[in-house]
Parts: sequence; structure tokens; C-alpha cells
Amino acid sequence: MKYIITENRINNLIERFILERYPMVKRVTFSTMAKAYTWGYNNDKVTSEENPIRKNVITVELISGKLTHSPSYTLKKIRNDINPMFGLDIGKQDSDWGIDYKNVFDESITLKQIIKENKLNDFITQYLDSWLSTKHSYDYDQFIIIENLFEEDYDSIIMEHDNSDGRLWFDKNFRKNLSDLFNKSAEEINHFIKEWFEHKFGVEVKYVD
Repeated sequence: MKYIITENRINNLIERFILERYPMVKRVTFSTMAKAYTWGYNNDKVTSEENPIRKNVITVELISGKLTHSPSYTLKKIRNDINPMFGLDIGKQDSDWGIDYKNVFDESITLKQIIKENKLNDFITQYLDSWLSTKHSYDYDQFIIIENLFEEDYDSIIMEHDNSDGRLWFDKNFRKNLSDLFNKSAEEINHFIKEWFEHKFGVEVKYVD
């Protein structure tokens, strides 16, 4: 007798696999998005709006207070676990699967457990220190650069300090993640990152870009 594994069944298996192994994941959801192909040279597939194909996207909700590493590091670890288990090939160009995350707070936290502002600042500092330990930071000419490990393109750079003018640039997606995670405005995050970076690297940050 042959057993047919339906899409819902695969989704349920993936969800249970992630939830059982990652206590910092609150919920796993599935959605689809359009990816498109058309035929190019040598019958290679290239994107086109005229021939859409659906792509499955796994979204994991990461509980902010339970993360031991950065969200991107945790997501990569989850991806590397489920790829061989379910044959998803996430990260490859022709894969029918993708993965994403969003930060959430644990709803079981009571008002008495809300961190006061000074404690929150200490927590953010600890979070950034832990995040930095998973990245590659180095000096290059007048620059201090922080980038993702094992990536060698410009998109891997997350922070860059220019000692010639005191400018600190950091990735807007990372800024938004911090803002959402700690319920602070972009301006507050900029100010906090400025002070953290100055203390961490012993340089002056004149403005944040």
C-alpha cells in the first residue's frame, strides 16, 4: 500500500520538528508567494510575470526573551536542520521553499515581569554583545566593519564605521528588527547603537546613518 504525503501533512511534520527542537519558537506558519519563470537561452529558466509558480514560505515566530543568539543566526540553524530532513533546499535558487522570521513577545509575561527602562538597556546591551559574537568584525583602512559570517558580498555588511567622518551606517532591516523587538523608535535605536558602538570599539560616532 502506498501512502501519499499531502502538503498539509508535510507542513505539520515541519512544524512539529521545529517546535520540538527550538524552545524559542512560539509558532510556525505557512504561506505561499509567487515566483515566476520563463524560458531563456539553452532552455534555462528566468523570472517572468507571465508564468508564475507558487513558492512555500515557512515563517517562524521567535520569542525575544528566549533567544540565545541573533534571529538571523537562529533562522539559519533551523534552515540547516530542516533542509536535509525534508529535502527542501531552502536557499537554493530553484527551491520551492523559503523561510522567514518575525520577533514576538511571550504573552505569558505579566506586568510585574516587564523590565524597567534601565534593566531594558542592560538587556539590549547583552543582546547586542551576544549578537556581535556571531558576526565577523574587522578593521579595513579607516573603516570598522561588522558582517555576517561565511558571506562575501556587500549585502553581508551589517554595520560600517568610517573613522574619517565619524559616520556609523547600519542595515535598515536590522534597525527595524531591534525597534520591533524592544518597542523603541528608530531614533532611540540609533542613539543606543551609537553609545554601544562607541563603548565597544573605542571610537567616536558623530552620526548614525
